[in-house]
Amino acid sequence: MTDFTQTPTQATVELLAQTDTVLCGGNWTLDGICKLELQVDKFHWPQASAITFDGSAIQAMDTAGAWLLFRTQQALEKAGQSIILQGFQAHHTDLLHMMKTYAAERPTMPPPPLNLLESIGRYTYTRFNQVIDFLAFVGESFVVLLRAVLSPSRIRWKALFYNLHSAGFTALPIVGMLAFLTGVVLAYQGGTQLSRYGANIFMVDLVGISLLRELAPLLTAIVVAGRSGSAYTAQIGTMHITNEIDALRTMGIAPMELDRFFGSFSPSGFSDELFNWYR
Repeated sequence: MTDFTQTPTQATVELLAQTDTVLCGGNWTLDGICKLELQVDKFHWPQASAITFDGSAIQAMDTAGAWLLFRTQQALEKAGQSIILQGFQAHHTDLLHMMKTYAAERPTMPPPPLNLLESIGRYTYTRFNQVIDFLAFVGESFVVLLRAVLSPSRIRWKALFYNLHSAGFTALPIVGMLAFLTGVVLAYQGGTQLSRYGANIFMVDLVGISLLRELAPLLTAIVVAGRSGSAYTAQIGTMHITNEIDALRTMGIAPMELDRFFGSFSPSGFSDELFNWYR
């Protein structure tokens, strides 16, 4: 019985340093391109002005083999050596020309500068979209708040108390330390200046009124925004990247809930009072 199956010829490459010739043979296809690439990378190329690639023994070539040959040719040409191709079949030469055409570096043209009217239009359009998004967020928050007031059973109390703990209770040490240090600095600096005019008695009023009316709400808001707000932003960003928000919508769960809103808003007043107490 005759066996008509043919074993594919392994791709071969050999460098003849005496004649500055590279002999290519076999099937230059994707199946054996890895071993072929390792062989080519280990070659010590002669310092000749021209190197000849002989492809008369190549039986088959696909785009992978053509790309390896083209890449080697480009590397040698960048080193200042010219390449001579001989013995390649017509369709193999066409593949090499196709690689050269698609691999040619095309200069990228910079975008044309925007005129004044177009710049104003783009800026206005961007800001208008931001205002619309902000109003949509405020409206959706109001709807969710109204829904929670009318139906308290929709409030996720476990998540709410968790956010109260993470945004409020765990922020008390840094708020207390900030309040204490701010009060010390104000008292020290204010006492030095007021002593020149014999008004040391007003130092208590200076520290108390400035912290109570101005610094306590401002610094508490900065702590909440910088500490808890950045953590919420990172959590929501991670949920958006991993498509968790889309999964919640698919399961019929509204992703817009006010657990984090109440969790950061409610302890802010308590932190403010703690700030005033530490002063």
